[in-house]
Amino acid sequence: MARIDSVSEIKQQPAPGKAAIIASLLFPFIGIACILAPEGIMNFLPYLLGGLMLVVGVADLTTDLTDPNKEAGNISQGSDVVMIVVGGMLLTKGAALLTLVGVVWGFIGLSKAAG
Repeated sequence: MARIDSVSEIKQQPAPGKAAIIASLLFPFIGIACILAPEGIMNFLPYLLGGLMLVVGVADLTTDLTDPNKEAGNISQGSDVVMIVVGGMLLTKGAALLTLVGVVWGFIGLSKAAG
């Protein structure tokens, strides 16, 4: 994933990197919306998450494949592909996958915390 340490570094990112960064910044707002109005957002949540995951995955993968100076980061091309697949599945299957995605993210968070 495109990594930035300051706002000025956003300008130096290629277009896919900028898209990934901006889309990634929207995830916390979705989380806040889930806390503040869970009933209101549940109908839209699969499509919001799926769309953002798809955008982030495609943009990150594009950045990874097109940047010749890219150093290996914490998020690999494999996780970009997973973001694309899960995002696409959320867009097509909708609410049927919300429980699965929650469980998978829980396991991912636990494995990162254990590492």
